[in-house]
Amino acid sequence: MLNNIRNSFGGRGETCIFAVVYNSLNLLYMKKNLTFVAIDMETLNESRTSVCEIGMVKYVDGNPVDALWKKIRPSGEIKKANWQKKHLKHIDEEELLHAPSFAEVYKEMCDFIGDSILVCHQAGADMNYLYYLEKEAGVKGLCDLHYADTMEMCEHFLGKKKLSECFSILFEEDREEQHSAIWDAHGCAKVFNELWQRFDCEPFIHTQPYLPEKERPKKGTKTECVPTDGMEIEDPLLMFYDFRGKTVVISGEEDGRRKQVKERLESWGATVTSSISGKTDALIVGSKGVGPTKRVQAIEQKTARPDTFHIFTVDSIMSVIEGKVKENSAKPVPTGKHIPTHK
Repeated sequence: MLNNIRNSFGGRGETCIFAVVYNSLNLLYMKKNLTFVAIDMETLNESRTSVCEIGMVKYVDGNPVDALWKKIRPSGEIKKANWQKKHLKHIDEEELLHAPSFAEVYKEMCDFIGDSILVCHQAGADMNYLYYLEKEAGVKGLCDLHYADTMEMCEHFLGKKKLSECFSILFEEDREEQHSAIWDAHGCAKVFNELWQRFDCEPFIHTQPYLPEKERPKKGTKTECVPTDGMEIEDPLLMFYDFRGKTVVISGEEDGRRKQVKERLESWGATVTSSISGKTDALIVGSKGVGPTKRVQAIEQKTARPDTFHIFTVDSIMSVIEGKVKENSAKPVPTGKHIPTHK
């Protein structure tokens, strides 16, 4: 509904006022209606699939509504490492022999989580465990959900990484570290919920499937391009767009045309980089589509920065280069926004 209302605004002043109102309403709507599940896992030893305990806490509209706590049987040797012997005294190795496997509790976990946002403290640990557990069990789904990492958020907003320290800052009370999955899941959930209420945390929601660092393509490795489905292409704005001082990324184009476009963009004063970030101003997508990671990142940036991140096509840039579209047109901008012409 808000998107439909947005289309009715035409003037520049009205658009600016609407942007403030729209973003505020959208943020309030998300804060009120957010459903998430905080998850924590404990491992028996150094093996990433030696998970022996899973704790999950579900929040709806800012309130805890349910919890799930499971001890599971690791697939490998059921033997505690030295750290676990000291800190996981509540885990009995003999009891684990008769506990269900991850595959046996997986459906119950999926039913509990549904399509909620997954939240953990240090995705490199818990999301990693989840990824390799799914892979070992031959199942897939939970790592495809949107997720958030409270360690990442706490470091950004509070300057701290440790969950107990962040808890103390947010709630002005100490919280004992128990190294229990359900205890830590409760703490993670409270911290995330409080951060969500106090700050703009939407940019920290990862919408791409989780992939461990070791599984990600190495830099320089070419990946198959995908269609631009879900991306808002803004070619009509190109002839009014000022590339001077802008940071631009090109994706999904053959080397010849890519070089032409890069040279022209640089002649207009743009800086061409290889990866999308919060500092990227525009993405130019090629005839082959767009890289899968860049597609997800572009959609995220457009959602977070609808007025400062733009997506154009190589074909539109080539039209300018070939003289089919004038470079210095000064016609009014169709959307009511004023975007200077590039020179």
